[in-house]
Amino acid sequence: MKEHQGIPTRSWAPAKVAPISSEKDMPITSNRVSAKLTLLLLILAGCAALAGSFVFHGYERTWSSLGIYPLSPYFSDARVITASAESHALGFDPMVYNPRHPSGELMDYPRIWQLLFHLGIDQKDTIYFEAAFVSLFFLGIFLFVGEINYAIAATLACAIFSPAVLIGIERGNNDLVVFFLLALSLMVIRKSTAASAGVIAFAFVLKLFPVFAAAVFLKEDRRRFFKFLTGSILFVGTYCALLRNEIRAVRAAASTTDWGSYGIAVNWLELERLLHSALLSKTACYAVIGVIIMLCVLLPARPREAQDAAVHQLHIDAFRMGASIYVGTYLLGSNFDYRLMFLLFTIPQLTQWLSNSDSRLRRVARITFACAMYSLWSMFLSRLLNAVTPAWVQLLLDALANAALVGGLTYLFVLSAPQWVQSYRPAFRRSTQPALSSSS
Repeated sequence: MKEHQGIPTRSWAPAKVAPISSEKDMPITSNRVSAKLTLLLLILAGCAALAGSFVFHGYERTWSSLGIYPLSPYFSDARVITASAESHALGFDPMVYNPRHPSGELMDYPRIWQLLFHLGIDQKDTIYFEAAFVSLFFLGIFLFVGEINYAIAATLACAIFSPAVLIGIERGNNDLVVFFLLALSLMVIRKSTAASAGVIAFAFVLKLFPVFAAAVFLKEDRRRFFKFLTGSILFVGTYCALLRNEIRAVRAAASTTDWGSYGIAVNWLELERLLHSALLSKTACYAVIGVIIMLCVLLPARPREAQDAAVHQLHIDAFRMGASIYVGTYLLGSNFDYRLMFLLFTIPQLTQWLSNSDSRLRRVARITFACAMYSLWSMFLSRLLNAVTPAWVQLLLDALANAALVGGLTYLFVLSAPQWVQSYRPAFRRSTQPALSSSS
């Protein structure tokens, strides 16, 4: 037995298969710089196209053509913060009663956001929050993207200007800030996992769901992973115990809908219309998704030689984070489509896998990539489908795409897990003789 980057490997060589991803798959350095510049130019071109459409076709018409129905007044989610500040100044708790918001929408964010009230903000400042949120989001893109090629630049640009991401921009949702923080954690983790954990913890306090980003700690060896996992569990558990009433208030204020949303709750609401039974619909949805996840965990049993050395670590970290956030939030219930912006973390690695020489990996990656892009563009595509097909066709496609995306991301997450994680799986142990010994 010999050590390779802190991971025990065999002195004997298993059957060779294509690595998950390797540096030789990437273009030369000058091309990588050019690809990043291309991504920047594509983003600037996309922003210019939107601005031009606002001027010549109108704000509402531009968004509506993409399947996004703008709310009035503008930047409604950012306005939740500024209107809540006004309600708080009048002596009301905006998580219970928010009279200053135009539609009376309650503030469904953790109370840490109310620290902004001390700045003396009001609804006239909404535009500044919108500008800050959007700027941080676009900055975050370049924080997590490592060395890319032109294909990755093009697919990222296509995903960035998808309706699912743009609705977060149109609403001024604070998930844009969380995206920036998690992108920052991916950059920081190259130097310090502890510092990255601190950034993820702050993101969790802001919106709770970033708890799933802890999957990024799989970059560490077994001992350090369990160290960070234990610390995360203690932190999250203590937070939830101390602030359980606040968490209940946030969940109570959050709206659940099957329009412009994804999640298992969306699927059972749609199924309930056919079965006319809430219990049966929920049971069927959880059973189907449970079987899909179980199969995707058990199937990837192929051993890989020196996988951890060959993998492009920055993209794998981002993929694990994006995949775990999507699957985790899907299982939690219902999420507005703007949360699909975290699928952007999976795009660079998925794009690399599209041309991998391993046929099984390539096939699963292509299906997963197609489902991710369909989900990001589903609001626009639904307008086209509903014009030529019955409504149930679009609902069925959404459900199938969501289920396939959960399964594909789970499969690829397990397949790309470090070897010490694979050693826990019976299927992996059966495929390697003799069995792997444990590492410290």
